[in-house]
Amino acid sequence: MNLMNLVVLEDAATTNKILGMPKAVFFVLVVIVALSLIAIIYLVYFSASIKEHEQAVVERSGKYKKTVSNKLVLLFPFVDKIVYKADCRPYIYNFKDTITIIDKKESLFRVSLSVLLKIVDAKKYHYQTSNVGDVLENYACELLNEYFGKKEIKTCKDIRATHKKELIELFNKTVTDSLGIEICELYIKNIIDDKK
Repeated sequence: MNLMNLVVLEDAATTNKILGMPKAVFFVLVVIVALSLIAIIYLVYFSASIKEHEQAVVERSGKYKKTVSNKLVLLFPFVDKIVYKADCRPYIYNFKDTITIIDKKESLFRVSLSVLLKIVDAKKYHYQTSNVGDVLENYACELLNEYFGKKEIKTCKDIRATHKKELIELFNKTVTDSLGIEICELYIKNIIDDKK
């Protein structure tokens, strides 16, 4: 073999290499890097981390798909989206207006309320109504008048002391099923006896 043939064989061996490695190995590395970049982009743009105290409502093509909480949610690109994320920690809702109560003897009382509530079903909370506060106040007005319409209120303290637990249970029967919230505590801030 002469010197010229050795140079041609050496050139042929180096043309099958890129950056000092065979072309097949280089191609596999390029594919792995490209797939890794696609996976990172997917995780950044098409996933969401839902915290322990949150619930998220996921829609697929504009229709309800599922409610998720306390996990990493992978969304199908351009089809799935999170339409509502609810913070499920308890918070205080102050009623805007005083509620007028008429008891069994047709005595008038005006009551100012606050409730400690939390969201227990984000789907119901999101889809049932646009203004939960107004609906909650209407429920409270109806419920208190229905409840105290059957009872005689002797003193203002009677409302606070003896009926609080029953009222919370009645509230929860109504609002948990319809609005997806739970009343944890009921605060009667002010009671005005209109008889005086």
